[in-house]
Amino acid sequence: MDDRLPALIDVARAITGATTFDAVEAAVCESVVSLLRTDRGRLISWADLGSHGFGSFLDRAVAEERPVVAEPGDEQDHLRRLGFCAGLAAPIPVHGGPTWCLLVTQGQPDKAFGEEELQLVGFITALGGAALEHLAKSEARFRSLAQNSSDVITLVDTDGLVTYQSAAAARVFDNSESVVGRAVRDWAHPDDLPAFEQALADAQNRQHVRIECRLMHAKGTYIHVETTISNLLDEPTVAALVLNTRDVSERRRLEDELRERALHDALTGLPNRTLFHDRARHALERGLRERVPICVAFMDLDDFKAVNDTFGHAVGDELLCAIADRLASCMRPTDTVTRLGGDEFAFLLEDTELETAVAIVERILAAVSQPVALAGTEMVIRASVGLTCTEGLYTDADQLLAHADAAMYAAKAKGTHGFELFAPEMQAATEARLALRREIDRALRSDEFRLHYQPIIDTCTQQTVGMEALIRWEHPKRGLLTPGQFIDVAENSGQIVEMGQWVLLTACADAARLPPQTYISVNLSARQLQDPRLVEHVTDALERSGIGADRLILEITETAAMADTEGTISKLHELKAVGVKLALDDFGTGYSPLSYLRRFPVDLIKIDRSFVFEIERSSADLAIVRGVIDMAHALGLRAVAEGVETEAQYAVLTELGCDLGQGYLWMRPAPLDEVVAVV
Repeated sequence: MDDRLPALIDVARAITGATTFDAVEAAVCESVVSLLRTDRGRLISWADLGSHGFGSFLDRAVAEERPVVAEPGDEQDHLRRLGFCAGLAAPIPVHGGPTWCLLVTQGQPDKAFGEEELQLVGFITALGGAALEHLAKSEARFRSLAQNSSDVITLVDTDGLVTYQSAAAARVFDNSESVVGRAVRDWAHPDDLPAFEQALADAQNRQHVRIECRLMHAKGTYIHVETTISNLLDEPTVAALVLNTRDVSERRRLEDELRERALHDALTGLPNRTLFHDRARHALERGLRERVPICVAFMDLDDFKAVNDTFGHAVGDELLCAIADRLASCMRPTDTVTRLGGDEFAFLLEDTELETAVAIVERILAAVSQPVALAGTEMVIRASVGLTCTEGLYTDADQLLAHADAAMYAAKAKGTHGFELFAPEMQAATEARLALRREIDRALRSDEFRLHYQPIIDTCTQQTVGMEALIRWEHPKRGLLTPGQFIDVAENSGQIVEMGQWVLLTACADAARLPPQTYISVNLSARQLQDPRLVEHVTDALERSGIGADRLILEITETAAMADTEGTISKLHELKAVGVKLALDDFGTGYSPLSYLRRFPVDLIKIDRSFVFEIERSSADLAIVRGVIDMAHALGLRAVAEGVETEAQYAVLTELGCDLGQGYLWMRPAPLDEVVAVV
């Protein structure tokens, strides 16, 4: 975005330079269309929100006091009925309260509003609010000035000496002494003097010259002024250069403030992406000239979304501010720490060797992991950091940041709270991951996902009592893909929520084709557990299919359940209220305290296949499986063994009293019609 800095400054000038509400509104809407490359922007009065006809997300933007996009569902459906494909709303506060709301609409189906557009709209609405508030506060004062005073009029001869100055000088410059006969250049700031003298010289050859500079106040300070110089040397009654001077200190102060806002994150006060790119560009240019090393680190907080989902965005914002303060304290005076957006931060370390950069990153990780007291509890936050260093090898700041980002993903893949140094193969992995995200989006639109089913067997009767739904991807070029080839990317990107909703709808519809005593089992991801609309999605799938809630079993992994224990328990009770059954999947791999098992309202425990694999040969695995089965029965739960492949495993499980089993011994996962034909 660094190439947009001139455009951002132009936007600031246009909005803050507007002198009426209509002019501010026009400038805001033109800025939205220009910067976001969207179809239309309009201002809606807070008082008219109830009759605007554009859906509830405008009310949501005002309630949450931040820019929001129309969410999938009713809001987007309503927009489409009005002829739009996407919508974005942002409140414009004046005098501390919401007075106006900016509505931005997009009619092109291939364009959407993301993090960058939210930042830009936040910048524009901050400008608009500041401009409207400035107009409201200053209207009476400016009217009085216009009626009772005028600009300072100064007449200067060809030698630059003052021949006349109006009485307004006493107000503007606090100067009550006569300045006639003195050189006008004596009032110019030394740094502005060359430009001021050039303007006087140019005015002798042209009719009008305008210049902004600093002129001396009577107190010895300097004020910013705007001076228009008119050449009336040939006018007999004047015979001078006429300098019409007005004080623009307040305007310059506002412009400087808005420029600061354009370059800093509104929440944390840290430099933003625009300023990071600008400083990185200058650092790279210097690095090429002087061959000095430059390092860039990219940091992402681990599981930050869980904080927002559990405690709310206000607490999430407090956490980000606390983390930002800690990061700033880790930096040297020459370093730059930036909030890129969300929970992502970047660090520019100039003239820094790799060894020093590693020490700084370790200091950052140590600072981040210190407990934070928020929302009546103590949180411990972890982070993943990617690091890349260069000595004249990079010429593009985006490439430098992308490599640090790739290294961060490599660190996250190895486990939370660590860092990795960039290696070329990481970039290939990042590109492959981004390509896979795009393909998943296409697959969701093109209906390329399929469900295969694996029977769940009663170990006593060997009758099929249920089927587990397992997603597959019928890729047009790579053939049939298993979950291990795409689920992790979908989970990290959030696409798993839409994917999971499709699985619920499809599996319930398929269950309607099965005998009424056969249940269907569907896996829930950690992201789905955090989705506030999960219960709604489950209810919708049941209603559409017409099956009873008791025929649907939802499986959650032990690891996902422990990611947010209290939030998970609350969500599981909501699901139980609907009437569905719950299973704790991969039990034994999440290292959860057994005390939590009593609090999870589950009906089944699924024993992980890793314990079943050598159950007939390993006394340790045998003891673990026996213990899980006995514990399940003691709690009134049923035990399901996964990964049963041999008759020997089946015999041991039967002897131990395991209730249910599934695995290749009976059948591999297959399309529903094939499974029904066999069982």
